[in-house]
Amino acid sequence: AMPANAWLFACLTAISEDLAGLPIRVKDGGENPVPSHPFLTLLRSPGASRTERLLRQQLTVDLVLTGNAYILQLFGSRGQVVGLYRLHPARMEAIPSEDGSILAWEYNTDGGSGGGYRRYATSAIVHIRTPSHEDDERGLYGQGVVRSLDADIQADRALAEQSRRSAEKGRPDAVYHPSNPDQSWSPKQIKSMQVQTQRLMNATHGGVAVMTGAGKLEMLGWSPKDMEGVAQRTWTRETILAACGVPPSRVGLPTANYATQREQMITYWQGLIAKAAMIDDGLTAIAQRMDPGAGVMVCHDFSRVPALQASRGEALDRVKKHIDNGMDPLAAYRYEGFTDIDDTAFNGTVDPTEAVTEAIRALRSDVFAVRAAINSQTESTITRARYDDINFTPPKGVRDECQRGLGWLKDGHGGDGLVDATKRWARKLAKGDDITPDKARKMRAWLARHEADKEGEGFKPGEDGFPSPGRVAWALWGGDPAKPWSAKLVRQMDAADEDADKAAPDPLANLIQFPSETVTQ
Repeated sequence: AMPANAWLFACLTAISEDLAGLPIRVKDGGENPVPSHPFLTLLRSPGASRTERLLRQQLTVDLVLTGNAYILQLFGSRGQVVGLYRLHPARMEAIPSEDGSILAWEYNTDGGSGGGYRRYATSAIVHIRTPSHEDDERGLYGQGVVRSLDADIQADRALAEQSRRSAEKGRPDAVYHPSNPDQSWSPKQIKSMQVQTQRLMNATHGGVAVMTGAGKLEMLGWSPKDMEGVAQRTWTRETILAACGVPPSRVGLPTANYATQREQMITYWQGLIAKAAMIDDGLTAIAQRMDPGAGVMVCHDFSRVPALQASRGEALDRVKKHIDNGMDPLAAYRYEGFTDIDDTAFNGTVDPTEAVTEAIRALRSDVFAVRAAINSQTESTITRARYDDINFTPPKGVRDECQRGLGWLKDGHGGDGLVDATKRWARKLAKGDDITPDKARKMRAWLARHEADKEGEGFKPGEDGFPSPGRVAWALWGGDPAKPWSAKLVRQMDAADEDADKAAPDPLANLIQFPSETVTQ
């Protein structure tokens, strides 16, 4: 069906190219990205003469056409997955058990009716499938679009073949005959009329033919049967596009207007999200086999798809409203589907247990990776330990100033230059939450840079425009009370850092000597 029907070919090409063009992400059980997972390395090079893009396109074509896609996992000498191979759906046969489950898979190795077969355990085969309504052994397989389109595609092929045969036969474009059925023309008259009529038919700008005898010219156009064939082929095309979920504009057909095209593309990409989810489940099974117990998940990343940016922008607006209403920022982003964001993007801190867990995970493969994992944590356990004697709780003056700034912000005096991170930290400080070392350093630097803003109009009470956006920002950063407080914190942290660098050995040197259970504790 795919090579026989141009519209089906166009739909499958569009779907497979669009899905294969999306990035593949791996996330841990907490929905955080795992950028260097071994599954991603395997997918980039699934095997000899195979590429990631071709493998992903082929799996998509198989799934849409037949409702089934099969991946054979190739194992190394130690049982690890070292390659991925696509198996043709037409050659696969499930070996069912009495309870209806699958005992094993058989694959026809040469495609012939009496060819050889190779049997695979179910653990070696990843079967990606669509739903099925069958209540017999066919229920073990999915159902693709070809089965439902079979009659339409067969009819379309028959019409195309009929058109081809007709095109090979010559037929007249028009007939010129006597007006009176009882009248007959001589051969000389016929020759003269034929010459003049042919000259008129071939003229690019029209003209008038003067005949010597009374006759009538009839043009031969499309017959009713021909018109029915055109309508049938148009109907088949629309049926194929609908079954595949591909809008006309995606395969080069005109659309009513831009708004219609935009809505159709949004619907198209939303349909691809559902198709990608089935493939994601199959790829996740492979990734989890490569990393047992980690609870990782594989997913297509749709965040950069232009057609979906409108809905993404609406989701961001809802996130902002959630945060303004007091919802935790990380929870707000994840509630609206932004699962790639972790807590380090908001407050610069890392859960100590999580930091150590990441270090242990890296320790499995490379000691130097452990050092990088620990040093990359902005507020790791080791760094915070040296600041145990420092009080990071904001004084009353800072809390009051932040509360004042939040009140002005609520009244609409904040301006457009304020970033969300400043507002979030102001809420934390107003409640009396501890400031982080990193935020303390940023606070001292920001207040020093913006000291000159105090000379601007509207900064002081009684001036026009009070409170100005600069005055609101100054308050949200803690205002005048935050200047000596942040400077004191930075001096204390610098002194603690200097003492620690002199006295403490490399923490990694001791860490790698302990078994993982001890480190976890």
